[in-house]
Amino acid sequence: MRLSLDILHITEYVESVGPATAYYYDMMPDDEECVVLIEEPGDPKQSTNTEVRAFQLLVRARESPRARELIWGVYEALRERQSTKVELDGHVLYWIKAVQTPCPLGYDENRRPIFVVNYKCEVSAQPVR
Repeated sequence: MRLSLDILHITEYVESVGPATAYYYDMMPDDEECVVLIEEPGDPKQSTNTEVRAFQLLVRARESPRARELIWGVYEALRERQSTKVELDGHVLYWIKAVQTPCPLGYDENRRPIFVVNYKCEVSAQPVR
């Protein structure tokens, strides 16, 4: 078991509560429509039992209305669960909160719209037994 919660498990959680589409982590794939979580570098670890993690959630779709629908679907799904404790791969996700509301980021090289929202979450620093 990993000592630190992997972004993969946070992605799997978001996929389980968010709208139906393809979910990825770390890199934007070639898919026309997808949700991608990219972990941001965090603050230095403190000597506590929890750590605050940050990630950026990107949504891309063929058309702007669909991208907007997806990003707001994920945003609302996570907002409804922002204080729900969840076990992920032996770790506890204590809370997950958006830093801002979803906003357009621009277009990719194929003129597909991309929307973004940034999140912070608190997880147990060590696996919970």
